Amino acid sequence: MTLWEAVADTVSEVRRDHGVLMSGLGIEKVHEWFDATKNGYGAEIAAQLVLMGVYRAALLGYGRSDLIRLLDATGVQ
Repeated sequence: MTLWEAVADTVSEVRRDHGVLMSGLGIEKVHEWFDATKNGYGAEIAAQLVLMGVYRAALLGYGRSDLIRLLDATGVQ
C-alpha cells in the first residue's frame, strides 16, 4: 500500500464513519487563506498547491487515477 492509498482510505473512513470532511493534512499556513475569494490570493495559493502537488506526485510515480482516488476520497464535490 502506498502513502496516498493509506491517506485516501483514512479520509474515506473519517468521512463515512464520522461525517467529517478532511480537506488537508494540516501543512498550509492560515494566513495564506486570508483572502477567500475565487479570484484572490487564496485562489492563487490553491492553484499553486494543486499544480505543485500534481507535478511532485508524478515525480513519485503517482498517476491521474491516484490523484482522482485521493480527491474522491475527500467527498468534496
